[in-house]
Amino acid sequence: MDLLGPKSFEEVSELFSQENRFKDEKVCKEGDTWARDRFNEANVHFSGEWYEYRLSLAEILQIKLPWHKYTYQTPEDGLTVAEALQNHSVQKWVEEEAPNYPDSHILLSAGPFKTDATEYRRMRNHERRLIMLDGQHRLVTWAKAEKQRFLAFIAGKPLDHLFHY
Repeated sequence: MDLLGPKSFEEVSELFSQENRFKDEKVCKEGDTWARDRFNEANVHFSGEWYEYRLSLAEILQIKLPWHKYTYQTPEDGLTVAEALQNHSVQKWVEEEAPNYPDSHILLSAGPFKTDATEYRRMRNHERRLIMLDGQHRLVTWAKAEKQRFLAFIAGKPLDHLFHY
């Protein structure tokens, strides 16, 4: 986990908008409001504290993903990326439907945060883990392809013990 530096909310917001044009143009013309809502909630919860990191595949595999019920199915209590890759529904989606995503940042929080999203309320075993805010489809696709380096914006400063289980 390499810290690249602190970022302002405005910097992260601008880059998020630029990088997500690929998704926004195909999914929702007015922007991915669900992801932007989580992004804003995490910003408030972590008092505007954001950092840019470079993460390894091993670190990415430990990120906690929320419940997902659309393009594939994951349980309400969430899964790590590693667990998701063992899920038949996720495997099938990655093999048959996953697009070729351009390089972009994933958005994470340094831990649980106050949210209105049902997808996070039933999440379990998320303590001491990075939590996905945006980028679930990219995470499972890139992890399955064994991409070695990932850029991430993280709300809040991850604790030193985060990846020591």
